[in-house]
Amino acid sequence: MKPFRLLSLTLGLLLSCTALASAEILALLNYESKPGQPVRREAIAIMDIDPESADFGKILMEIPLPSDLVAHHIFFNRDQTKAYITALGKSILHVVDLTRFPYRLQAIAVPDCQVSEDLWCRRITGSGTSPVWVRAM
Repeated sequence: MKPFRLLSLTLGLLLSCTALASAEILALLNYESKPGQPVRREAIAIMDIDPESADFGKILMEIPLPSDLVAHHIFFNRDQTKAYITALGKSILHVVDLTRFPYRLQAIAVPDCQVSEDLWCRRITGSGTSPVWVRAM
């Protein structure tokens, strides 16, 4: 009886691990409603882009943006735990912590940035700080 229990326990663990190993393929994209709509909507959409998924091409979640904000680019940090959203015509940068749900926008003023096409900041390292410059084309 013990070998049967061990076999069923091993099989159960194996099947549960394969279920855990499957991963989603998600994308963040910014969108706005079509011109001429009575209410302008803009948001960051989280979309399933896994062609094998039943939800392929569907927006799974939206992070609403203020109606006066025109989101332009989305940048990620190296480990993709934070998304940085630039906006046209505003000296503001929004950050989304992708490790905390529900996702919330945090606004950071960037007064020296006029168009929000370029991003300049200082990276703090063990040996001091170094400038970081990102140019979006």
